[in-house]
Amino acid sequence: MLDENSIGIPGTPVLAYPARLPLRVAGRGVADDRGIYRISGLAPGKYWVRTAAHRLEDDAGIMPTFSPQSSQSRDASIYTVRLGGDTTDANVRPNAGTLFSITVQVQCSGPPVMVTVTSESLLQSASIPCPFQHKFENLPPGNYQLLAENPKGTQAAFAPVILNRDAFSTLQLADLPYLRIEPAKVPLLARRDNLYDLTPFRPVVPPLLPGQWEFVAPTPHARYATAIRLDRSRDSHNLFIEPRSFNRLLVTLSEQAGQVQGVVKDSPGIPVFLWPVSEANRRILGGPRDVIADADGRFSLPGLPPGDYRILATFDQTTMDFETLEEARAGVIPVSASQTTNVELTNWLAP
Repeated sequence: MLDENSIGIPGTPVLAYPARLPLRVAGRGVADDRGIYRISGLAPGKYWVRTAAHRLEDDAGIMPTFSPQSSQSRDASIYTVRLGGDTTDANVRPNAGTLFSITVQVQCSGPPVMVTVTSESLLQSASIPCPFQHKFENLPPGNYQLLAENPKGTQAAFAPVILNRDAFSTLQLADLPYLRIEPAKVPLLARRDNLYDLTPFRPVVPPLLPGQWEFVAPTPHARYATAIRLDRSRDSHNLFIEPRSFNRLLVTLSEQAGQVQGVVKDSPGIPVFLWPVSEANRRILGGPRDVIADADGRFSLPGLPPGDYRILATFDQTTMDFETLEEARAGVIPVSASQTTNVELTNWLAP
């Protein structure tokens, strides 16, 4: 972490993002008194490195900046993380800029309310007494989400904010949105999009907090969910739940799922990754699929919508991304409705 004179900048937060959009934080570190930082615990893959906003002792503002010195991810350096290895020389020269604030006024009664502010580079919470306000400071320009929750989890408020100057937002707590799933017996998983990171999919237990949600249906082997939508929306799988709303969540199922099965030669217990080529199928499945081969190297991936997929078997990755598939020259296989595609793979060794 270096300034314009190549001197280390202490105390600056540094973030690692998987090198794909939308940006979601995978790890975080802080520069020490020499400006040196370390981000540990990252899964193997390719990453962008970016500073978070920071205010220096002289009151100057540091802006979110990708390594080596870019405000945009398209100009950022990409760093490869390998199992058991260290990736070095991910230096950043952060840009200077103006930081702003968001003052949040909570309209509520009762005990203090937890308010959380998220962006691509920030997740910050504060407990705010009713009906007072709190100022979130040292924020760079950009898109933000505000979420307020009462301690019992029965009321909430949500608001998006586009920050290009100091802002004021009022949050009025209300009962959580009601959600009815049709047909009722379909199991659903969901995760809330908070702009900062990707939380795990969890079983849907109504009611839900207001905001943007991603839904998937872990259906039986011969079925898949062609659509998960609100009755008033054409969008599917990724849906906005309005505050103070009644929602019918309609799930449309197909009985014509395909599957992929096969064997990885001489590789018992190897992870096998399946990447849907189309964005629509990635949305239906909630991203790439993976499975661990058995003691004979055999595996099966059922419940797939028809389409093209890329497949890779490797011990060198714990997650999968498009850049790794390109590097491995992973082949494309077709999956047809109600059919099984058989494949034979070998273990890919990362260079």
